[in-house]
Amino acid sequence: MPLNYSQDDMEDYANENDSDEQFNEDNLNDEDYNTLYELLPKVKEQTDGKYRNLDDQKIKELLWMNYFSIDDTIEEIKRSYKRKKVASNFAKPSPDEVHNEVSQVTKGVSQLKVAEEKNNRSVKKVNATKPKTKINIQKAIAQKAKKPNLSFIMIGHVDSGKSTMIGRLLYDLHIVDSKVMHKLTQESERIGKPSFSLAWVMDQTPEERERGVTVDICETQFETDKGRYTVIDSPGHKDYVPQMINGVTQADIAVMIVDIASFKSGFGDNGQTKEHLTIAKSLGIDNCIICINKMDSIGWDKEMFDSVKGELDDFLMEELHFKPANLKFVPTSGYLGDNIVKRSQNCSWYNGKVLMELLEDANASIKEVVDKKSEFAMTVNDLQKGGREGELTIGGRIHSGTIQPGETIVISPTNESGVVDGITVTSTPVGTFKMQKKTAQLAIRSEFVDLKLKKVENPDDILIGDVATKPGHYIKPVKEFKCDINCFNLNRPLLVGTPFILFRGNISIPCRLKSIDYVVTASGKMNKKRKHLASSSSGLVNIEVLDRSIPMFTFKQDTKLGRVVLRRDGKTIGAGKVVGLVTHKTE
Repeated sequence: MPLNYSQDDMEDYANENDSDEQFNEDNLNDEDYNTLYELLPKVKEQTDGKYRNLDDQKIKELLWMNYFSIDDTIEEIKRSYKRKKVASNFAKPSPDEVHNEVSQVTKGVSQLKVAEEKNNRSVKKVNATKPKTKINIQKAIAQKAKKPNLSFIMIGHVDSGKSTMIGRLLYDLHIVDSKVMHKLTQESERIGKPSFSLAWVMDQTPEERERGVTVDICETQFETDKGRYTVIDSPGHKDYVPQMINGVTQADIAVMIVDIASFKSGFGDNGQTKEHLTIAKSLGIDNCIICINKMDSIGWDKEMFDSVKGELDDFLMEELHFKPANLKFVPTSGYLGDNIVKRSQNCSWYNGKVLMELLEDANASIKEVVDKKSEFAMTVNDLQKGGREGELTIGGRIHSGTIQPGETIVISPTNESGVVDGITVTSTPVGTFKMQKKTAQLAIRSEFVDLKLKKVENPDDILIGDVATKPGHYIKPVKEFKCDINCFNLNRPLLVGTPFILFRGNISIPCRLKSIDYVVTASGKMNKKRKHLASSSSGLVNIEVLDRSIPMFTFKQDTKLGRVVLRRDGKTIGAGKVVGLVTHKTE
């Protein structure tokens, strides 16, 4: 169905903005601040990993609202939060609570007293089990390789049009039908924002729709004749960078959405364009499609397009070291559908490919062969308890290897185990308008799957961010590791003892700089005596985890999970590659 909008709608679309203020613990006095961080780990001990969208920031807010009463806080959590469940396709809501600025934890993190951890239990022996059904694995892998799964994430400054772009992509591919779009248009008109209807395909929670901004990642799978795709929508607001980091770790390529009408604000020091691109490159994204969006708002001005493209080119190649061949620029209007799936009739000067064609090219370029002998590894992204004792469904993307129903997996860091009772893969074929959940006899690297487990002794001990492997390949958790780190622009140098929040995969955890082996200055000189890291410097350091031990990979073991990002005081301060794991006798 055609989507017709008034001039007022177009102005709303061009001038979307968000000015909501977030909870700020800096307003607390010293006594309340100390009380807050004394009670936080006690509440987490009873709730950690059990409730959907319950993070440190929400717990702190609830403690404050309940006058620092642990009992009242726990009761309110039970009333207000749902138990963990598997994330669905776009037909169900994305997470609806705000994970606020996690970096605030750094201020009191060195004073946290961590309770005795369950993952310190001795590692029990878990035996491997055979698949339920015997299949020709090599043949099954070859069949799946004919339609590989490409995961791409939409990144960019707030209000650049990421959710709208995805909505348009799915609508023009006939994955979202006209009835759904008509309903969304009516609902958005009721609040006076009909221009939000396409964005609401992905932004489905009341908070996201009321505020007009995405607050958490949401993923959708779809399938064409040529390949399978997972699109990840990420928030652009500076308060939700942690969620964006989680999305990047699950992506193969990035699609950067740039609002050409407000390019300067997004590209400046206070915008998220540079930070998102820097994080993406630091986490292993080497290919990027840049949609210079809302071109209709400037009359498809080629000169302005070329100017913005030039600035981005310089930053991407000179500062982030992207290869020119791995960068593709497209002039787009996600709102009107120009150059998304269909070629625009409004910019005759552009002769390149549209967004969907570039995604198909990226999918076709996937040449990596899945080795049936490679070690299986999957990070837990979602959890849902089963109806029977010992049942649990875990969802996530397979990083490496293969898995079949009947095989046993082991979860790090708690050493819990379970037998895979079934595998489900979700997708929406183009033109069907219907999400399909298919059972599978085999799942391979790069697929997003749900694994239904049975015979799990302690399901509550398995948390988001844990890593599943097969027996004999258990990832032993650590509290210290050696990292080759690169610092970005720092307000002040990083000294030994400096606390920060570390992101690895979908884990965010308090850490501190324990020691510095050596520093390489911006001029390239190595200094083993210097005991601090400055802006644009790099170095080999030891990082200490201040919370529970976490499963950690070296970069050599896994090029995705062996990367980390460091944030402090609301800013990304550095990134690095894990080069060694430090194991102490007590671990």
